Amino acid sequence: MTRKVDRLDSARAASLRADPPSPPFEVRDTGRYGHGSFATVDIPAGSTIQTLVGVTISYPEVVRRVLAGVEGIDDPLQVGVRTFLDLEESSRQFNHSCDPNAGLRKRSELFALRDIAAGEEITFDYSTTISPTTWWMRCECGAPNCRGVVADVRSIPPRTLQRYIRLGALQRFMLRLIRQPGWRKRRPGEPKRGRARAR
Repeated sequence: MTRKVDRLDSARAASLRADPPSPPFEVRDTGRYGHGSFATVDIPAGSTIQTLVGVTISYPEVVRRVLAGVEGIDDPLQVGVRTFLDLEESSRQFNHSCDPNAGLRKRSELFALRDIAAGEEITFDYSTTISPTTWWMRCECGAPNCRGVVADVRSIPPRTLQRYIRLGALQRFMLRLIRQPGWRKRRPGEPKRGRARAR
């Protein structure tokens, strides 16, 4: 029994000493719109690609940073109704597509919606992460089903949104939001009725 435990402990220690695995993508020029992340290996559907990380900041802090010119308005990732991640550089390198091959689940886990071949650019639909607001930007993703704009979650066609829900490609806060009655009619920035739940 002692030898078996010793072997297990040695294996764990060796795995802790080993270098962390390389991410399954590399950042390079897209040839169309700056940099993007491209798969370096085949990524099976459902696989985690990367958890997007950064400093958690509040909505007022996002506004302050944008007005100060420190942050682009489309840089922070929304992870709660009024909570954002100021993403680190490697987490900012995934572009938008209206026909994405990846999505976000849990808080900020990027995963493959379908099999992604080595060499493909990894993209997700930014609108899945934006709660009702007046902000928007022009979309030039070039997908056959391009919506022409990147806006809040209400801009996603109902059939596409249902597909994202089926695939598990919505963050926890967004799932809570869209389960509320009348969520599509809510005015930008209007909180839900009842007790607010801090995140």
